Amino acid sequence: MHFKVRIVFGLLLGVTFILFFSFTVGAISINSSDNQGGLLSVLPPPDTSYIQKSPNVDDSPQIAPDVPPVLREKVSNLQRKLDETERTIQAIKNGGDAADFWKVMINTNAVISDSNRMASTYKRIEPKAIEIAKQYSDKASALLIQGITECDSALVAGLSSVKPPADSYKGKDRAAILAKFKAAWKEEYPEDTLLSIRLTSGWKREKGKEWNDSEEKWKMYDRSVLNGAAIIKLTDNIAAAYPIYMNKDHLSGGALVPGVSTKSGGYTCQLMLVKNVK
Repeated sequence: MHFKVRIVFGLLLGVTFILFFSFTVGAISINSSDNQGGLLSVLPPPDTSYIQKSPNVDDSPQIAPDVPPVLREKVSNLQRKLDETERTIQAIKNGGDAADFWKVMINTNAVISDSNRMASTYKRIEPKAIEIAKQYSDKASALLIQGITECDSALVAGLSSVKPPADSYKGKDRAAILAKFKAAWKEEYPEDTLLSIRLTSGWKREKGKEWNDSEEKWKMYDRSVLNGAAIIKLTDNIAAAYPIYMNKDHLSGGALVPGVSTKSGGYTCQLMLVKNVK
């Protein structure tokens, strides 16, 4: 009988010890978690001095309050790229690395291309899409010229080996095509200094059916297209070649219709040195 009592008493004592030990460890853990006591509080805090903190730059794009809801996300992305471009140009003005010009080129080309895509995608459901897209495309083109001006000396070194597009077309109608292109470019961009017109391909004839937005119906077409490049002077040292197109409509007597509205709207230019344009 006494032996059984001892066993029960021993079991009770063991359980009591376990509960006491668990409570004590829990109290130490709680105190250690807020670094106010306990065994773990003697450890030093981690060293975070090596972490490089980003400058406090607010890159939230500011867009016009009247931008339609369906376009707000797209326009915010366009504005974000323009904001980054402006910061890059400002950094160059303040003595930053002129090689950052390529960020300007990448961002402005992206805005021009994305604006054109936005207009094409949303023009049927939001009438303001085309107008807003043109605003952003034109702003990007202006920023590109600003970036080129700021990085002029660095670009002179980087573009030394770039040659202008080949002037390959020698057909009998060459003179008439050149005259059409020159007149159209001067009318579209009277402020430009046009250095050269290059005819970079022969005629390519296409036949088929396409959707006509203005008439809202399918129409047959039969036309030939010839590609070219208009090279203009941007600065004393830097020139740019923009794509141009000559259209010949065989369904209306084969009249020549130049396409030169390519300084915005998704077209990109090729930069080169003025002295290499011969």
